Amino acid sequence: MLRSPSDSATLNQDYGGAVVRLAWAVDRRSGERILLCGGVELIPREVPPPEPTLERHLKLAGGRYFIYAHEVVVSAHRGLEWFDEAERGVCIRIGKSGELPDSQDPAALQFTKVALAPEPPGPATVAPTIQVPFAADWHCTPRVRHLVATSDVRGRFAVEERPAIADWLEAELHVNLELLPEFWGSVHLIAPNPVFRSLRLHHERDEQGQSSLVAVITPRSGQTLAGLHLIIEEERTSGLGVFTSVPLNDAVTRIPLPTAPGSIRERVADPVRGVLWDAGLFAVYELGFSLSANLSSTVRTVAAARPDEEGYSVALVGDLRNETRVEGRAPLPAATVLHQASVDRARRQYGAERQRWFRNQSADGISALRELIGKVENELLVCDPYFGGDDVQRLVLAIAKPDARVRILASAMHLHRERDNGTTEGQYLDERLVEAMRAPPMNPTEVRVMTGAKAAIHDRFLWLGDRLWMLGSSVNRFGGRGTLMVVVPDHEPVMQDLERVWMESPTLAQWLADHPPKRPVIIAGLDK
Repeated sequence: MLRSPSDSATLNQDYGGAVVRLAWAVDRRSGERILLCGGVELIPREVPPPEPTLERHLKLAGGRYFIYAHEVVVSAHRGLEWFDEAERGVCIRIGKSGELPDSQDPAALQFTKVALAPEPPGPATVAPTIQVPFAADWHCTPRVRHLVATSDVRGRFAVEERPAIADWLEAELHVNLELLPEFWGSVHLIAPNPVFRSLRLHHERDEQGQSSLVAVITPRSGQTLAGLHLIIEEERTSGLGVFTSVPLNDAVTRIPLPTAPGSIRERVADPVRGVLWDAGLFAVYELGFSLSANLSSTVRTVAAARPDEEGYSVALVGDLRNETRVEGRAPLPAATVLHQASVDRARRQYGAERQRWFRNQSADGISALRELIGKVENELLVCDPYFGGDDVQRLVLAIAKPDARVRILASAMHLHRERDNGTTEGQYLDERLVEAMRAPPMNPTEVRVMTGAKAAIHDRFLWLGDRLWMLGSSVNRFGGRGTLMVVVPDHEPVMQDLERVWMESPTLAQWLADHPPKRPVIIAGLDK
């Protein structure tokens, strides 16, 4: 836990200053100053503060927003005070001349108020297990607090503006808001480890074969190791092994072990400051290594398959081989068996949740799709270039929640096709939708048509509001031949493009109006 600013003795002992980094946008229409991200980084006493910088800005295309970035070095006390003020809703902007005004200064400029929720609640801090904006490798394991914006700051900017903002801020402040979108509008306190710079742990054996872990710690200038404890947790394939806590009184500490260790998690705890080091789980097996080189002087040149493609070359693996090998302790046979079984079991479980395979199982395949669709809470998006009228009954009517929104992205290349009675697939789809609407409750449904001789999206997708499934074939043939359905691991870039195609595509009604049938349809002796 980080000491309160009022405890100036501990604060002044640990930190010699603080860097306040801020990025914000100015809305030229409303005059609002919108905080994009902010950070307070405390500087350990042995670390020199960064050089002062000037305010920088970027004018976004369109001219509505200007993006600014600025950082200022202040005392550690003032940095913590500014963070506390931000938590209370008073967020002061750095002045153009590089000063950080007091909150009581009537001339101080404030950012537009945004609800900021603390994590963890003050005055507690955490040793982070997630990526933290403004964090650096030299911080070791910092203690951090977050003030997370609960309003949608990112949503204030157009989709095409966000990458430009994120790229500029990454270049200026080394924080990537595209990678960390949850931190738009948020503020972070970073208190680097003030006591020691690094901790290295390795395994040794003495002449009698006794195993030990050796911890080598490097204290910061002017700091002592008094009170620090190293906590060791050994995780073996079959469970928890060694668990011990030893004082770190010297720069080198030896911890005897009953046997060679498996994987180790190391932490260093301070009775005043809390956790100062958390290295995560790592293996300390005495493994060897092998280095090999294959020399080749033969290159295969491959011509382009089509005029619009480029050729390529391949360096072929040669017969001349140079290899260096250093043998280490091989993993124990029992541990190897148990570890491989655990990996296989996790793989099967992951596959059962995120992929399904059907072959000569059309009924089972459609049943699996209906089961997924039936659980939709808010929205279903079906992207299928061959979606047709029968698929309305086959899938869409399986939704159990009648107010869930349904969107269908079909394609002109299929809807143009004529049926046996002379109507088109587009007309047939429209008719089946009308029939479904006559038997309420029917989910609010909209169909749009990807135009062109070939659909913009080739693959088939089901978006269920929180998970994107990719289907190996269209719904109308699903599961007949070998067909895979699998969860897309990172759905966001795919969904962005699907949404773009959706916005560019006309509605089914618009498309039908622009593409009347080529010949009249004769039904029951009547011209229609």
